[in-house]
Amino acid sequence: MIWKTAHILDDAKTARDYIASYIKDPAALQEAAFVPEATNIVLVGGGPKGMYALERLLNELPSSLEREGMHIIWINENADFGSGNNYQVDQPDYLLINYCIGNIDAWDRECVNTSIPQQLDLLDWIKASCDNGMQARPTDYASRALVGCYLQSSLQRILTSIPANVSVSLLQAKVADIHYETDFSLQLQGEEVPLKADYLLLATGHCYENNNLLGAGAVPAEQSGHYFKSAYPVKKLDSIPAQTPVAVVGLGLTCIDVVLHLTEGRGGRFTADGIYLSSGDEPLLYAFSRKNVPILTRGPIYGEDRYQLRPATIARLQEFKAISGERRIDFTRELYPVLQDEAQYAYYSTLLKERSEQRIADYIAKLPSNEIFTLDELLFPNSLSDHESMLQYLRDTIAYAECGELQAPVLAASAVWREATKWIGDLYQHAGFTGASQEVFDKQFFGAFCRSSFGPPIANMKKLLALAEFGILRFPATENATIDYNNEQAIFEVKGDNSSFTSTYLVDARIGRSNLEQKNASLYRALYESDLVKAFDNEGYHPGCVAMDIHGRATTASCAPLFFYGTPTEGVLLDNDSLSRKRNDTASCWSKFVVNTLLRLQKNNTYEFSSGG
Repeated sequence: MIWKTAHILDDAKTARDYIASYIKDPAALQEAAFVPEATNIVLVGGGPKGMYALERLLNELPSSLEREGMHIIWINENADFGSGNNYQVDQPDYLLINYCIGNIDAWDRECVNTSIPQQLDLLDWIKASCDNGMQARPTDYASRALVGCYLQSSLQRILTSIPANVSVSLLQAKVADIHYETDFSLQLQGEEVPLKADYLLLATGHCYENNNLLGAGAVPAEQSGHYFKSAYPVKKLDSIPAQTPVAVVGLGLTCIDVVLHLTEGRGGRFTADGIYLSSGDEPLLYAFSRKNVPILTRGPIYGEDRYQLRPATIARLQEFKAISGERRIDFTRELYPVLQDEAQYAYYSTLLKERSEQRIADYIAKLPSNEIFTLDELLFPNSLSDHESMLQYLRDTIAYAECGELQAPVLAASAVWREATKWIGDLYQHAGFTGASQEVFDKQFFGAFCRSSFGPPIANMKKLLALAEFGILRFPATENATIDYNNEQAIFEVKGDNSSFTSTYLVDARIGRSNLEQKNASLYRALYESDLVKAFDNEGYHPGCVAMDIHGRATTASCAPLFFYGTPTEGVLLDNDSLSRKRNDTASCWSKFVVNTLLRLQKNNTYEFSSGG
């Protein structure tokens, strides 16, 4: 079952309007903020991470803290506070999350904010807020728009529970630059007077540009509006005319969004038996990637009904954790063999329905060496040579997902990374890997692990297959492609190892990653150029992120109390899922820092007053 915004009951649709009442005009906010002795606490980034940080801060603020004029100012570039760009509530319902609803919870269950009523997880919220005659199950899926409605409903509950000694304002604005002396000064785009802040957290999400796919001829292509350097928001692709050839770079989750928006979003329909019915308004789509291997389909994963690591493997990972305080770990030499051993066991234990390690080892020993399954085979398969081989790959992986990872050997092996991510993330964080092996991990392994372990739901991959069988979606054999722009003909020329094609439009369906030194995000470029942040360095390797300490605080000569949460910490931390409350919770570190500093100031002021100072 896929839950959509159409299933939401009318009385559960009030959150967006309620949140809008908190959005202030920048000029009016400036006037309110400039109060003598006021404390301005600013969060930048309006997605789930920003909401989690707001909730943690409100939870930490004690009623005994009575500083006059305590303002929390939450800044986002658009009005989608709580949901952020990924979960905008007005996006099409055919854009789905890639994990089950039973895994999503907007609340911290280990440190509960008792002032907020009805802290529902997504499953219980759907039961209370939706109706289509079906009972919601934890293994169901949902549209991203519906998840956005859930997140905004959660934000509404937070805003209705603000303590009396605090005010919260939401500000729709773009932060262009930040400076720091004794406090922060935020320059908002289009505003002359900067916004002052005593405390600041950046939870800015995916704000990075991809590297340019083209050569020197790229500038005319970008000016023409035919080159989309980012796929989001997908509605900007509406300008692409029908029947026009479009090259889509990337075969991951973003590619699926692009393809569905340009087909189902143009009025096409899918029948119950997997046939696509064209509207005639679709463009012609050519999807490819550097390796030309698509993301792996996965079935619903929830609770105990999944592959789980052997206790012996967990023990080995714990051993590495015990020694990680003494030295860096070499991922390639030390950790990868552990994952390889577990993946091989997962594959053959599922294939043979056998849990005896000795019997499995005996079986493997009898196989020809070129027939033995390895983790490399899963992560780095041969490129698919043509459209038909891609179709067969999609059919096979859909069949695996329908069987489930406890029945399909390939999916059991792919589950190893999902189950090991928590342990590997603990070893990775704060230069836990050697610099050389972190570089190999970041550039070679991480994307391959994500491709094999965090794929789309079966429903979406079946749609992709139907579109490819219909012929409106093609998979050209263009691995290791080069892309040039022909100015005279106004077309893109895509040339791969084995084939080539031309298109009128180009969509980059990859997700950009932070690269401070390449300055691929305007705000972070400004911070870097003003020396408010520096690049993280691990034995000479620069992953591209900001240097920060274990609490998410920037480490620079300025000593500015600038904190980061979520995507901006990637490279220092691993596994920053946008909806997770548990992993890499630097927001709690920041909120504790703010409150402890305020309490210390209050204590000092009280002492000075009582002493006649």
